[in-house]
Amino acid sequence: MADPGSTLPPPAAPDPETTSWSARTNWLARLLGQARLGFVFIALTVLVVSLGFWWSTRDAMEDLPFLKGYRQGVNLPESQKTLVDLRPWQVASTLATFAVTNEEVQDAEEAERLADHEVDQAFAAALREATARVQKRVLTGEALELSQRVADLEKLVKDDKAQMAAMTASGTGTDSESDDLEIAKAQLGLDNDQLNDAQEDVARASGDDRAKIQQELSDREAAMKKYDAGLQVKGPAAVASARRYETLMAQITAWRNQITRQALLEQARQQTLNDVASLTKQHNALQAQIGAASHAPAGSGTAASGAQGDHAARLVNLRERSAERQLLSIYDDRIQTEQQLAEVY
Repeated sequence: MADPGSTLPPPAAPDPETTSWSARTNWLARLLGQARLGFVFIALTVLVVSLGFWWSTRDAMEDLPFLKGYRQGVNLPESQKTLVDLRPWQVASTLATFAVTNEEVQDAEEAERLADHEVDQAFAAALREATARVQKRVLTGEALELSQRVADLEKLVKDDKAQMAAMTASGTGTDSESDDLEIAKAQLGLDNDQLNDAQEDVARASGDDRAKIQQELSDREAAMKKYDAGLQVKGPAAVASARRYETLMAQITAWRNQITRQALLEQARQQTLNDVASLTKQHNALQAQIGAASHAPAGSGTAASGAQGDHAARLVNLRERSAERQLLSIYDDRIQTEQQLAEVY
Protein backbone atom coordinates (compact mmCIF):
# COMPACT_ATOMS: atom_id res chain seq x y z
CA MET A 1 0.00 0.00 0.00
CA ALA A 2 1.48 3.37 -1.00
CA ASP A 3 2.46 5.93 1.61
CA PRO A 4 0.11 8.90 1.27
CA GLY A 5 2.87 11.29 2.54
CA SER A 6 5.12 10.41 -0.36
CA THR A 7 2.77 11.88 -2.91
CA LEU A 8 3.76 15.59 -3.71
CA PRO A 9 1.59 18.08 -5.53
CA PRO A 10 2.78 18.93 -9.02
CA PRO A 11 4.85 22.19 -9.27
CA ALA A 12 2.89 25.28 -10.06
CA ALA A 13 3.21 26.51 -13.65
CA PRO A 14 5.24 29.76 -13.98
CA ASP A 15 3.27 32.91 -14.37
CA PRO A 16 3.87 34.24 -17.91
CA GLU A 17 3.58 37.88 -16.82
CA THR A 18 6.09 37.42 -14.00
CA THR A 19 8.57 35.72 -16.33
CA SER A 20 8.25 38.45 -18.92
CA TRP A 21 8.79 41.22 -16.35
CA SER A 22 11.84 39.47 -14.90
CA ALA A 23 13.34 39.09 -18.36
CA ARG A 24 12.76 42.74 -19.16
CA THR A 25 14.28 43.78 -15.83
CA ASN A 26 17.41 41.70 -16.44
CA TRP A 27 17.77 43.08 -19.94
CA LEU A 28 17.42 46.63 -18.68
CA ALA A 29 19.99 45.96 -15.96
CA ARG A 30 22.43 44.61 -18.52
CA LEU A 31 21.78 47.60 -20.76
CA LEU A 32 22.35 50.07 -17.94
CA GLY A 33 25.52 48.22 -16.97
CA GLN A 34 26.81 48.48 -20.51
CA ALA A 35 25.81 52.15 -20.62
CA ARG A 36 27.73 52.81 -17.41
CA LEU A 37 30.75 51.09 -18.86
CA GLY A 38 30.39 53.21 -21.98
CA PHE A 39 30.14 56.41 -19.94
CA VAL A 40 33.20 55.41 -17.91
CA PHE A 41 35.10 54.64 -21.12
CA ILE A 42 34.14 57.99 -22.63
CA ALA A 43 35.12 59.82 -19.43
CA LEU A 44 38.49 58.06 -19.33
CA THR A 45 39.04 58.87 -23.01
CA VAL A 46 38.29 62.55 -22.44
CA LEU A 47 40.61 62.53 -19.42
CA VAL A 48 43.45 60.95 -21.38
CA VAL A 49 42.98 63.39 -24.27
CA SER A 50 42.89 66.35 -21.87
CA LEU A 51 46.05 65.15 -20.14
CA GLY A 52 47.66 64.77 -23.55
CA PHE A 53 46.72 68.35 -24.48
CA TRP A 54 47.95 69.60 -21.12
CA TRP A 55 51.25 67.74 -21.49
CA SER A 56 51.80 68.99 -25.02
CA THR A 57 51.06 72.60 -24.06
CA ARG A 58 52.44 72.64 -20.49
CA ASP A 59 55.24 74.92 -21.67
CA ALA A 60 54.20 75.91 -25.16
CA MET A 61 57.09 78.33 -25.63
CA GLU A 62 59.89 76.05 -24.49
CA ASP A 63 60.89 75.16 -28.04
CA LEU A 64 61.11 78.73 -29.29
CA PRO A 65 64.84 79.27 -29.97
CA PHE A 66 65.00 82.87 -28.76
CA LEU A 67 63.84 81.85 -25.27
CA LYS A 68 66.30 79.02 -24.65
CA GLY A 69 69.24 81.35 -24.24
CA TYR A 70 67.51 83.13 -21.38
CA ARG A 71 66.66 80.01 -19.37
CA GLN A 72 68.97 79.17 -16.52
CA GLY A 73 71.74 76.82 -17.55
CA VAL A 74 70.89 76.92 -21.27
CA ASN A 75 73.06 78.70 -23.82
CA LEU A 76 72.22 79.88 -27.30
CA PRO A 77 74.51 79.27 -30.25
CA GLU A 78 77.03 82.05 -30.69
CA SER A 79 75.22 83.31 -33.80
CA GLN A 80 72.04 83.95 -31.78
CA LYS A 81 73.57 85.77 -28.80
CA THR A 82 72.92 89.49 -28.50
CA LEU A 83 73.96 92.05 -25.91
CA VAL A 84 70.52 93.65 -25.99
CA ASP A 85 67.49 91.57 -25.01
CA LEU A 86 65.29 91.19 -28.11
CA ARG A 87 62.77 88.83 -26.49
CA PRO A 88 59.87 91.31 -26.16
CA TRP A 89 59.77 91.80 -29.93
CA GLN A 90 60.51 88.17 -30.75
CA VAL A 91 57.69 86.95 -28.52
CA ALA A 92 55.19 89.56 -29.75
CA SER A 93 55.94 88.93 -33.43
CA THR A 94 55.71 85.16 -32.92
CA LEU A 95 52.39 85.36 -31.09
CA ALA A 96 51.03 87.64 -33.82
CA THR A 97 51.06 84.66 -36.19
CA PHE A 98 48.47 82.94 -33.96
CA ALA A 99 45.94 85.77 -34.33
CA VAL A 100 42.80 84.54 -36.12
CA THR A 101 40.13 87.21 -35.97
CA ASN A 102 40.41 90.87 -36.89
CA GLU A 103 40.11 91.78 -33.20
CA GLU A 104 42.98 89.49 -32.33
CA VAL A 105 45.08 90.97 -35.14
CA GLN A 106 44.52 94.44 -33.68
CA ASP A 107 45.66 93.25 -30.24
CA ALA A 108 48.68 91.58 -31.83
CA GLU A 109 49.62 94.79 -33.62
CA GLU A 110 49.37 96.72 -30.35
CA ALA A 111 51.61 94.13 -28.67
CA GLU A 112 54.13 94.45 -31.50
CA ARG A 113 54.09 98.25 -31.25
CA LEU A 114 54.77 98.15 -27.51
CA ALA A 115 57.43 95.45 -27.86
CA ASP A 116 59.17 97.39 -30.64
CA HIS A 117 59.27 100.50 -28.46
CA GLU A 118 60.59 98.49 -25.52
CA VAL A 119 63.46 97.04 -27.57
CA ASP A 120 64.32 100.51 -28.94
CA GLN A 121 64.54 101.81 -25.37
CA ALA A 122 66.64 98.79 -24.41
CA PHE A 123 69.17 99.75 -27.09
CA ALA A 124 69.19 103.35 -25.87
CA ALA A 125 69.82 102.18 -22.30
CA ALA A 126 72.53 99.74 -23.38
CA LEU A 127 74.43 102.42 -25.30
CA ARG A 128 74.27 104.86 -22.38
CA GLU A 129 75.40 102.22 -19.91
CA ALA A 130 78.28 101.17 -22.16
CA THR A 131 79.36 104.80 -22.58
CA ALA A 132 79.27 105.34 -18.83
CA ARG A 133 81.43 102.27 -18.24
CA VAL A 134 83.99 103.44 -20.79
CA GLN A 135 84.18 106.92 -19.28
CA LYS A 136 84.81 105.52 -15.80
CA ARG A 137 87.28 102.84 -16.88
CA VAL A 138 91.01 103.39 -16.34
CA LEU A 139 93.02 101.71 -19.09
CA THR A 140 96.06 99.66 -18.14
CA GLY A 141 98.40 97.19 -19.75
CA GLU A 142 97.53 96.10 -23.28
CA ALA A 143 94.42 98.29 -23.45
CA LEU A 144 96.52 101.38 -22.61
CA GLU A 145 99.09 100.56 -25.28
CA LEU A 146 96.37 100.01 -27.88
CA SER A 147 94.69 103.29 -26.96
CA GLN A 148 97.96 105.12 -27.54
CA ARG A 149 98.25 103.45 -30.94
CA VAL A 150 94.70 104.62 -31.73
CA ALA A 151 95.67 108.17 -30.80
CA ASP A 152 98.69 108.01 -33.13
CA LEU A 153 96.60 106.64 -36.00
CA GLU A 154 93.94 109.29 -35.47
CA LYS A 155 96.61 111.96 -35.81
CA LEU A 156 97.96 110.23 -38.93
CA VAL A 157 94.51 110.10 -40.54
CA LYS A 158 93.99 113.75 -39.70
CA ASP A 159 97.27 114.63 -41.41
CA ASP A 160 96.31 112.53 -44.45
CA LYS A 161 93.02 114.41 -44.80
CA ALA A 162 94.78 117.76 -44.49
CA GLN A 163 97.27 116.76 -47.16
CA MET A 164 94.50 115.63 -49.50
CA ALA A 165 92.61 118.86 -48.94
CA ALA A 166 95.69 120.90 -49.79
CA MET A 167 96.38 118.86 -52.94
CA THR A 168 92.75 119.14 -54.06
CA ALA A 169 92.76 122.91 -53.50
CA SER A 170 95.95 123.36 -55.55
CA GLY A 171 94.47 121.41 -58.47
CA THR A 172 95.81 118.47 -60.45
CA GLY A 173 97.00 120.01 -63.68
CA THR A 174 99.76 117.51 -64.42
CA ASP A 175 99.79 113.75 -64.51
CA SER A 176 102.30 113.71 -61.67
CA GLU A 177 100.03 115.77 -59.44
CA SER A 178 97.09 113.50 -60.30
CA ASP A 179 99.14 110.45 -59.39
CA ASP A 180 100.16 112.05 -56.08
CA LEU A 181 96.49 112.66 -55.25
CA GLU A 182 95.59 109.04 -55.96
CA ILE A 183 98.48 107.89 -53.78
CA ALA A 184 97.26 110.18 -50.98
CA LYS A 185 93.73 108.73 -51.27
CA ALA A 186 95.09 105.21 -51.09
CA GLN A 187 97.23 106.10 -48.07
CA LEU A 188 94.22 107.62 -46.32
CA GLY A 189 92.20 104.46 -46.96
CA LEU A 190 95.00 102.28 -45.58
CA ASP A 191 95.43 104.42 -42.47
CA ASN A 192 91.65 104.43 -41.91
CA ASP A 193 91.58 100.63 -42.06
CA GLN A 194 94.42 100.45 -39.54
CA LEU A 195 92.59 102.90 -37.28
CA ASN A 196 89.36 100.90 -37.40
CA ASP A 197 91.22 97.71 -36.61
CA ALA A 198 93.05 99.36 -33.70
CA GLN A 199 89.78 100.75 -32.32
CA GLU A 200 88.26 97.25 -32.41
CA ASP A 201 91.31 95.93 -30.57
CA VAL A 202 90.94 98.59 -27.87
CA ALA A 203 87.22 97.87 -27.51
CA ARG A 204 87.90 94.16 -27.12
CA ALA A 205 90.74 94.66 -24.64
CA SER A 206 88.88 97.23 -22.54
CA GLY A 207 85.42 95.63 -22.68
CA ASP A 208 83.87 98.45 -24.69
CA ASP A 209 80.61 97.04 -26.13
CA ARG A 210 79.40 100.18 -27.91
CA ALA A 211 80.47 99.10 -31.39
CA LYS A 212 78.81 95.70 -31.02
CA ILE A 213 75.62 97.23 -29.65
CA GLN A 214 75.55 99.69 -32.53
CA GLN A 215 75.99 96.81 -35.00
CA GLU A 216 73.09 94.94 -33.36
CA LEU A 217 70.98 98.08 -33.65
CA SER A 218 71.81 98.41 -37.35
CA ASP A 219 70.91 94.76 -37.93
CA ARG A 220 67.61 95.21 -36.12
CA GLU A 221 66.72 98.33 -38.10
CA ALA A 222 67.37 96.46 -41.35
CA ALA A 223 65.25 93.52 -40.17
CA MET A 224 62.41 95.86 -39.16
CA LYS A 225 62.40 97.47 -42.60
CA LYS A 226 61.91 94.04 -44.17
CA TYR A 227 59.20 93.21 -41.65
CA ASP A 228 57.33 96.46 -42.24
CA ALA A 229 57.50 95.86 -45.99
CA GLY A 230 55.74 92.49 -45.58
CA LEU A 231 52.06 92.12 -46.31
CA GLN A 232 49.90 92.24 -43.18
CA VAL A 233 46.72 90.22 -43.76
CA LYS A 234 43.67 91.05 -41.70
CA GLY A 235 41.52 88.24 -40.34
CA PRO A 236 37.73 87.96 -40.29
CA ALA A 237 35.64 89.42 -37.49
CA ALA A 238 35.08 87.19 -34.46
CA VAL A 239 31.39 86.64 -35.36
CA ALA A 240 32.24 85.57 -38.89
CA SER A 241 35.14 83.43 -37.68
CA ALA A 242 32.85 81.46 -35.35
CA ARG A 243 30.86 80.14 -38.32
CA ARG A 244 33.82 78.06 -39.40
CA TYR A 245 33.50 75.82 -36.34
CA GLU A 246 30.07 74.31 -36.89
CA THR A 247 31.21 70.67 -37.16
CA LEU A 248 32.40 68.60 -34.20
CA MET A 249 35.85 68.01 -35.70
CA ALA A 250 36.30 71.72 -36.35
CA GLN A 251 35.30 72.50 -32.78
CA ILE A 252 37.73 69.93 -31.36
CA THR A 253 40.54 71.37 -33.52
CA ALA A 254 39.65 74.90 -32.48
CA TRP A 255 39.57 73.84 -28.83
CA ARG A 256 43.05 72.36 -29.05
CA ASN A 257 44.39 75.44 -30.86
CA GLN A 258 42.79 77.66 -28.25
CA ILE A 259 44.51 75.72 -25.44
CA THR A 260 47.86 76.20 -27.16
CA ARG A 261 47.27 79.91 -27.77
CA GLN A 262 46.13 80.44 -24.20
CA ALA A 263 49.25 78.73 -22.88
CA LEU A 264 51.46 80.87 -25.13
CA LEU A 265 49.78 84.10 -24.08
CA GLU A 266 49.93 83.22 -20.39
CA GLN A 267 53.63 82.41 -20.59
CA ALA A 268 54.30 85.61 -22.52
CA ARG A 269 52.38 87.61 -19.92
CA GLN A 270 54.30 85.98 -17.06
CA GLN A 271 57.66 86.60 -18.73
CA THR A 272 56.69 90.22 -19.28
CA LEU A 273 55.82 90.60 -15.60
CA ASN A 274 59.19 89.05 -14.73
CA ASP A 275 60.85 91.66 -16.96
CA VAL A 276 58.92 94.38 -15.12
CA ALA A 277 60.26 93.10 -11.82
CA SER A 278 63.83 92.94 -13.17
CA LEU A 279 63.68 96.46 -14.64
CA THR A 280 62.18 97.82 -11.43
CA LYS A 281 65.07 96.32 -9.48
CA GLN A 282 67.61 97.94 -11.81
CA HIS A 283 65.72 101.26 -11.64
CA ASN A 284 65.73 101.25 -7.84
CA ALA A 285 69.42 100.37 -7.70
CA LEU A 286 70.31 103.26 -10.02
CA GLN A 287 68.07 105.61 -8.08
CA ALA A 288 69.81 104.64 -4.84
CA GLN A 289 73.20 105.19 -6.51
CA ILE A 290 72.16 108.65 -7.67
CA GLY A 291 70.87 109.50 -4.21
CA ALA A 292 74.10 108.36 -2.56
CA ALA A 293 76.20 110.38 -5.01
CA SER A 294 74.15 113.53 -4.45
CA HIS A 295 74.63 113.30 -0.66
CA ALA A 296 78.33 112.42 -0.80
CA PRO A 297 80.68 114.96 0.83
CA ALA A 298 82.66 117.19 -1.49
CA GLY A 299 86.26 116.26 -2.18
CA SER A 300 89.32 118.15 -1.09
CA GLY A 301 89.52 119.82 -4.46
CA THR A 302 86.46 121.93 -3.62
CA ALA A 303 88.62 124.44 -1.78
CA ALA A 304 90.32 125.26 -5.03
CA SER A 305 87.08 125.79 -6.90
CA GLY A 306 88.70 128.28 -9.21
CA ALA A 307 91.29 125.81 -10.44
CA GLN A 308 90.95 124.49 -13.96
CA GLY A 309 91.24 120.85 -12.84
CA ASP A 310 88.42 121.24 -10.32
CA HIS A 311 86.23 122.90 -12.93
CA ALA A 312 86.78 119.99 -15.34
CA ALA A 313 86.03 117.44 -12.60
CA ARG A 314 82.79 119.20 -11.70
CA LEU A 315 81.80 119.31 -15.37
CA VAL A 316 82.44 115.57 -15.73
CA ASN A 317 80.42 114.89 -12.59
CA LEU A 318 77.48 116.93 -13.85
CA ARG A 319 77.53 115.09 -17.16
CA GLU A 320 77.56 111.75 -15.36
CA ARG A 321 74.60 112.78 -13.21
CA SER A 322 72.73 113.95 -16.31
CA ALA A 323 73.40 110.64 -18.08
CA GLU A 324 72.19 108.72 -15.03
CA ARG A 325 68.98 110.76 -14.92
CA GLN A 326 68.39 110.05 -18.59
CA LEU A 327 68.94 106.35 -17.95
CA LEU A 328 66.51 106.49 -15.03
CA SER A 329 63.90 108.03 -17.32
CA ILE A 330 64.47 105.23 -19.85
CA TYR A 331 63.93 102.63 -17.12
CA ASP A 332 60.63 104.33 -16.19
CA ASP A 333 59.52 104.22 -19.81
CA ARG A 334 60.48 100.56 -20.23
CA ILE A 335 58.67 99.53 -17.05
CA GLN A 336 55.49 101.29 -18.16
CA THR A 337 55.73 99.75 -21.64
CA GLU A 338 56.21 96.25 -20.25
CA GLN A 339 53.20 96.71 -17.94
CA GLN A 340 51.05 97.74 -20.91
CA LEU A 341 52.36 94.77 -22.88
CA ALA A 342 51.35 92.39 -20.08
CA GLU A 343 47.84 93.86 -20.11
CA VAL A 344 47.56 93.30 -23.89
CA TYR A 345 48.61 89.65 -23.48
